[in-house]
Amino acid sequence: MPDRPIAGSDHADLQVGMIASFNFNSPESFSFIILEKEYLELKSDVGYWRAMHAKVIIREKILQQTIKEQEGQIRDLRHRIFGKKSEKPSAKEENGKQKDPKPKRP
Repeated sequence: MPDRPIAGSDHADLQVGMIASFNFNSPESFSFIILEKEYLELKSDVGYWRAMHAKVIIREKILQQTIKEQEGQIRDLRHRIFGKKSEKPSAKEENGKQKDPKPKRP
């Protein structure tokens, strides 16, 4: 199989072939040759991991929304338990008995 650039590739130095060639003396002439089958496998892996990443992003947003809702519920319950009471009991109800408006004379 002759070395040829991969169709639709963004990398000009990526070529289809069976040999990897490295020239460490001149870094600008560095090229890497892979099999077309390997290239297609790598391209499919990219699609898979992008899809997985998108799923994780959606899952994370859902979980963050759930956390916000639960924190709101916690805040509401704490306010109900420890917050100020809007209706205070009257002095009559606090003592457990009602006082007569007129004091009794002996």
